Amino acid sequence: MRIKNFKMNWSEVLSKILTYIASGALMFLAPIKSLIVITVVFVMIDFITGNIACYKRSHRAGKKYVFKSELAWNTIWKLIGVSVGLSLFFTLESSVIGLDDLLVTRGLTTLICGAELWSWLENMSDISNSGIFKLIQKFIGNKVQEHTGVDINEQNIKKHGTN
Repeated sequence: MRIKNFKMNWSEVLSKILTYIASGALMFLAPIKSLIVITVVFVMIDFITGNIACYKRSHRAGKKYVFKSELAWNTIWKLIGVSVGLSLFFTLESSVIGLDDLLVTRGLTTLICGAELWSWLENMSDISNSGIFKLIQKFIGNKVQEHTGVDINEQNIKKHGTN
């Protein structure tokens, strides 16, 4: 038996294959979806407050605020990077090492969100012109140094960079 007039629509086949691959990947990553969402929320809040703080700093200095698309692209790349990073850590932890508690992936999420929280505190200090955010930074910095020996004071961060 021969099939007559068989025409294959390659774009439809490719679309289905990509859909199956994406569905499989999302099912595999389902255990860390909340970690990815939390991280994305922290990054986006930092991006929004960072732009508002930049506007406030420009206004106080008597300069015109200019939104820079490069910063938006940096944030997009950061979002891609942290999502891929969390996915890779999860894959390594769950499939290669065989751990089920996601301790390493949760630790990476905590580090990323902690850095974004630190930046948010700086932004809110500039936006509100309130000392409470600097006080919170100092408190957290002292606690981190007390428990880890790592000095995350402002001079250290400026010297080594936060991006």
